[in-house]
Amino acid sequence: MDDIKDERQQIIVELALIRADVERIKSDTKEIKTNQKTQYVTKEQFDGRVGPLEKLVYGLVGLILIGVVGALLGLVILGGAIP
Repeated sequence: MDDIKDERQQIIVELALIRADVERIKSDTKEIKTNQKTQYVTKEQFDGRVGPLEKLVYGLVGLILIGVVGALLGLVILGGAIP
């Protein structure tokens, strides 16, 4: 009989600990959502600012790659000879 009471008491204590953990998780989740809304930019804001910069970088990288490929083709066509 005492074993059942002890086991029941232990279950009650564990349940209380689990409830406390769940409440803490709820609080943390609420805090994360609040931080997300106030401290981070939205995708629309990010895309609006980075779009032109992205286009410039891609354009410059493309230009460099065209130059490199052109130089390699020139070496292959000329047989590696530099006049």
